[in-house]
Order: sequence, then structure tokens, then C-alpha cells
Amino acid sequence: MLALVDSESLYEVIDGVIEEKPAMGALQLFIANFLLVKIGAFALERRLGHGLMEVLFDLAPHVRRKRRPDVAFVSASRWPLG
Repeated sequence: MLALVDSESLYEVIDGVIEEKPAMGALQLFIANFLLVKIGAFALERRLGHGLMEVLFDLAPHVRRKRRPDVAFVSASRWPLG
């Protein structure tokens, strides 16, 4: 069973094991923010989906994996607009 984790800490879960994820540095944040703005604007204008940054995704509960990409795109078919 997974231990409770502080909701403010950055972590991922790999095969049921909590792995701490270090915070991004200034350069990584700059690049991630730049990509998020570009992806978000492109997706919003075309109503394709959402751009997100550092969100914890529960990929498959039966696999016990949660990943936190620096930048991600989620299509409107998976997370409807509005």
C-alpha cells in the first residue's frame, strides 16, 4: 500500500513505489513554460485539448504508476473542453 505523501511534494509512483521528483531549475522552468504557452495556444485555438505542466497523471491504476511530466498535452477526447 502506498504511504501518504504531502500534496505539495513532487513525486511519481513507479510500480507502487513512491519516487521523489526534484523541482525543475530556472532553465527547465523557462523551457517548460515556453512549451506550455505554445502547446496551450495551439490546442486552445483549434479546440484540440489542454496543455499542462507538472501534473500527476494516474496512467493505469492496475499498473500502479503515476507520472509527472514537465509538460503534457491532454486531448479534448480524454478531458473535454469547458
